[in-house]
Amino acid sequence: MGGKNHQPCREYLPISTQMSRFASLAFAHLELANVALEDVLLAEMNGGVGDLDGIKSQLTLSQKGVGDLVDTIVKLKTEMKQRGFRDLLAVHPVDLDTIGRAFVANNMVSVSAWGEVSRNARTGGFNQNIALIHTHAQTLAEYTAQLHEKVNKLQGYANNGSVMQVLEENLQDNLKPEFAKLYCAWNQFQEIFLASSLLSTEVDYAFNGFGSLVDVSAQSSVA
Repeated sequence: MGGKNHQPCREYLPISTQMSRFASLAFAHLELANVALEDVLLAEMNGGVGDLDGIKSQLTLSQKGVGDLVDTIVKLKTEMKQRGFRDLLAVHPVDLDTIGRAFVANNMVSVSAWGEVSRNARTGGFNQNIALIHTHAQTLAEYTAQLHEKVNKLQGYANNGSVMQVLEENLQDNLKPEFAKLYCAWNQFQEIFLASSLLSTEVDYAFNGFGSLVDVSAQSSVA
């Protein structure tokens, strides 16, 4: 639905949309990998033997999505440099504190994420926020690879129907820590990505006279 697409738009819109799309695909395949793991556990609960191939294939797709995300971020940064990107916030100041309070009041963004991206916007503009997103995406790539490696170690357990035992009894190859790290990293990425998208959209709307996503009239001026 384009809810996380970033602006700068116009000439940057295709690559910005691709960036959001790859992020969505990568996370969707991670969720499907979790579903495939749950299918293995349910099979074992019924006295059967599960198949790890579904988990592995979904994680492979998630890894590809994250890799494509990282590559697209690099391409966007390169394109911005080549085109002489002009940060609109520098030429059209926007009251980010008031807008941020309105977003938070409307349950559209987390306080911490907005605080981080708005500070970045003030000190380094969109370039600083895209650098932050790049760092988070690289962490996702690292943690996805770690989880995939841990899943591979479960193959022997899957063959004899004891994956559930590994998880339930916290045996050596329990993958819950890797899953938790990756999910936590995704939660942080999603909050930052959304906040950055909302901020860049608001600045673009203000510059072009398109209004705001929220009614800021009930919000006080800068606290």
